[in-house]
Amino acid sequence: MKQYCIIHDCSGSKSSGAASYFHYKGRLFELHRELIQVRSMKQKTFEEVAEELRKQVVSAMRNGNTLCIDVGKLKVSFAQELNSLPWADIFNFQQFREQDEHTKIVRPDEMYMAGMQNQGQ
Repeated sequence: MKQYCIIHDCSGSKSSGAASYFHYKGRLFELHRELIQVRSMKQKTFEEVAEELRKQVVSAMRNGNTLCIDVGKLKVSFAQELNSLPWADIFNFQQFREQDEHTKIVRPDEMYMAGMQNQGQ
């Protein structure tokens, strides 16, 4: 059975830890930085952060990248704070691989097929 991987990086190093690895070898979304802009600085909304994260998930799926969502030291409630996305479906590894499931978060203008133009236009 395939599953998602959760990494607890105890290295304390920003230059050699998991975040650095995924920055160069995969796709890194620094959710903790985005949430600070919402919670403390009031520069963004939860909806804006959820949309940025959705775009990263779609891009990673399209390109076959591994997406690392870095929460830093923050406590994150995906279901409450980023509730515009279907997290129960996304975090269900087997279910989310079904085309009918993962295309729920893909916008019409993002619908592409290999070697073809945008199918959503």
